[in-house]
Order: sequence, then C-alpha cells, then structure tokens
Amino acid sequence: VLGVFGCFVDRTILNHSKTWWVSLLPAVERTLYMWPALKSFFQSEKKPPKILFDTFNSPMSERYMWFLHA
Repeated sequence: VLGVFGCFVDRTILNHSKTWWVSLLPAVERTLYMWPALKSFFQSEKKPPKILFDTFNSPMSERYMWFLHA
C-alpha cells in the first residue's frame, strides 16, 4: 500500500546502513522528499503504528529532519 503513495514522488524508501555516517544524508533527503506522501499514507491507515502516526503529524518532526539535513 505504501508503494501506491510512493508513486506520487517516484522514489523508494532508503534504509539506514551499518556505516550510518555514509548513508544518513541520502536517507534524510529521501525522507524529506517523500514527507507529504508518507504523511498522507500514515494518516490514511486504519491502525498505523503510533510512533509513525505521531511523527508525521508533528510539525516539529519535519523541522528536526531539516535540522539533520543541514
């Protein structure tokens, strides 16, 4: 189902690797790029994981991601 929402941005979700310092920036960039689709997806789920629902509904979460990106 998440793939349907991902088609709006034509990207896949990147995973964080064991060498976190190498993969963190691309993962953060991709998450920020997909933020509207991810937010829409978790808001539309009947029983989304609470932490993900809360994360994508908090304006501070997106700001934090931009902070990590900087």
